Amino acid sequence: MLFTNINALECRWQIEVGGRLLMHGKLEPIDCPPLSEVTVSLPYTMDQVTGDGMAVLTVSFATTRALPGLASGFTFAWDQFVLRPMPQPVAEKDGGDLHYDHRGNRVEVQGADFDLTIQNGRVVSWVIDGSQRLVAPLEPAYFRALTDNDIDFLNFVPPLIKFHPLYGWRRAQRRTHALRTVVQAGADNTVEVHIAMSTPRLREDLITYKIYPNGRLYVYHSAVPKQDMLRFGFQMTLPGSYEYVNWYGRGPHPSYRGPKNRGCAGSLSIYGDCAGAPLYASPGEQQPHGYLRPVFV
Repeated sequence: MLFTNINALECRWQIEVGGRLLMHGKLEPIDCPPLSEVTVSLPYTMDQVTGDGMAVLTVSFATTRALPGLASGFTFAWDQFVLRPMPQPVAEKDGGDLHYDHRGNRVEVQGADFDLTIQNGRVVSWVIDGSQRLVAPLEPAYFRALTDNDIDFLNFVPPLIKFHPLYGWRRAQRRTHALRTVVQAGADNTVEVHIAMSTPRLREDLITYKIYPNGRLYVYHSAVPKQDMLRFGFQMTLPGSYEYVNWYGRGPHPSYRGPKNRGCAGSLSIYGDCAGAPLYASPGEQQPHGYLRPVFV
């Protein structure tokens, strides 16, 4: 640190496993003058790091008294260290049978307690226990709002922004459609739907949906862009009655995915209207939640 001995701050540490606090503590004041370094040990061993899930050590330094502009206990600096990576998911054994009806580019799949419909490369209906889970289709997404950095020099000529070449991806997203749909029975009583897509600005555009008897849906999408892309993924709209979001990643605010220092990783939740996207005067580049792992709604 510049200008301040670290002994003026309180060093705190904690270990979380799968987003749950396992152990934590504080260290005695560390004498480390400005522009110097010192080695310290934390009172734990890896044998004590038990439980399932990713193990993360968080070390932070906080003020011990109020300072100009800073309250007592303010986190002055922090960093995180992965002690044990996220374990790979274990495949579940699925029971039950699936039935499907295939007509052209439309596929309807029925399970014991769900019905799923794929049309023109999109999942247009997903009914589970008699409740529709989609307000808008699960479909490919290649466009997002342009930021100042995207717009570049056209920021100085606002009337011409609408002609920016990157807006071509919005048109491409609207025009994507299925050329051919192939359905086959997969392993473990699954149904596999392979779709050759036609999308402007993309080639070798393929989508695979794999439906499991218990209602799980696996999605795979691959393509080769002909031009620089803004985004490559899927989007969908869930019912407004879903107002609780839980995820493992950084946050709870939007976090920049580059240096990973915009928010601590952990098990986080948002309830109610806070789950919506913040409103900005102009689009920003910190909207994503970096380091994202499982999401539950």
